[in-house]
Amino acid sequence: MDDNPNNTQSLLARIQQLEHERDELRKDIEQLCIQQAGPSYLVVATRMHFQRTAGLEQEIENLKKQLAACTRDNQNLQEELSEAYRIKGQLAELHGTEAAKNIELEKQVKFFHGCVAAAFAERDQSIMEAEKATEKEELMSQRLNEVQNRYFRTFMHSHCLY
Repeated sequence: MDDNPNNTQSLLARIQQLEHERDELRKDIEQLCIQQAGPSYLVVATRMHFQRTAGLEQEIENLKKQLAACTRDNQNLQEELSEAYRIKGQLAELHGTEAAKNIELEKQVKFFHGCVAAAFAERDQSIMEAEKATEKEELMSQRLNEVQNRYFRTFMHSHCLY
């Protein structure tokens, strides 16, 4: 079934045309019967009238059924379209929510990248300070050894003299 409005309009127009044609045939037969007034002609005209009327009635019924089917199909398609729009709205809402979450997560990632960079900088600074402290300790240890050696030499030298 074609469910476009033009097809529905054409079916309605065809039904009206056939109903009008049927009514015109009835009028024509009535006038012929009155004019001829002959019993044998009346039977033939009546039979022709009933055959043509039955054919037109059948075509009208078929067209009404087609129209009803088109109307049902149209209603079903309208319901499906409404459902599709409802789902589209829900998906758009979900997309908006997820996009907002994504933006928030990107902010958090930037923040944590900054934290990691700061931690690495602090670690590097601590390593440098530890290396400087180790160098200073080694230097102090060397100086202490030198002072001890001088002291020992001085001590030995002063004890040897006495």
